[in-house]
Amino acid sequence: MLKDPFFKFGVTTYALPSYLQILPHSILRLYRQILEFCVITISLYINTAMAAVVISGVFGPRIFGLCAEPWYWPSFWGSFSVVLERGLDGFWAGFWHQSFRILFTAPTRYLIKNDLLKPHSSATILCSLMIAFGLSAIMHWAGCIAFFINTDAVRMGLFFMVQPIGILIQRALCAAFQPLLNKIPQNIRYAGNFLYVLAWLFLTSDLFTEELVRGGITLLPASPVSIMQGLGFSETGPGWWSWPQLQIRWHTGDKWWTSGLTI
Repeated sequence: MLKDPFFKFGVTTYALPSYLQILPHSILRLYRQILEFCVITISLYINTAMAAVVISGVFGPRIFGLCAEPWYWPSFWGSFSVVLERGLDGFWAGFWHQSFRILFTAPTRYLIKNDLLKPHSSATILCSLMIAFGLSAIMHWAGCIAFFINTDAVRMGLFFMVQPIGILIQRALCAAFQPLLNKIPQNIRYAGNFLYVLAWLFLTSDLFTEELVRGGITLLPASPVSIMQGLGFSETGPGWWSWPQLQIRWHTGDKWWTSGLTI
């Protein structure tokens, strides 16, 4: 990542290292997406774990109420088996981080509770998908706008809005070929679900990862302690501590909405 200008500037015309120049464009995309996935995964895990420790362990329910209860902070990642069993639907609903699951599913639960939607109906499934991914798109779109560097927030939101399409396509294909799929061994069906998830994310994830990189997310160390930096593989200097620049201070901008705490 240190040698690839993509992780510093986003999509750019700067020359690539020789070992990346020989890669086909599709392999280079996959390589970058895998590295970005690792960065996102580690960052989310560390941030969520720190939030759980501070909110639940330090402050407790007296200050944060139900949000500080231990059950409010379940396992960050779900079982990978749901990806094999349910494909793209399982990836988002059961495997990927569930930090906002309660918030994103609350509107659908409210509609079902008040008899505005019937449980497990096609309309309910479609509505729940559009609401959950729509809220996710708005949240990430707003976060993208907050970057200091100009980014295309629409692409960030679009990534989440196309995920229901991928889920519905896979469901339609499974329904159409159900008689044939029933005759296929389970391991092959699992492999098919996994390959579909990989293919769909490969086709769509550039909408998400390119804006994160352009916003400078990959320039921020995911972990406060870096083994690679301690061994000398870093551009920030020697030492194991990778957050020396972490300073919480008040910033006063031209307008009230440009003022606030900076980290």
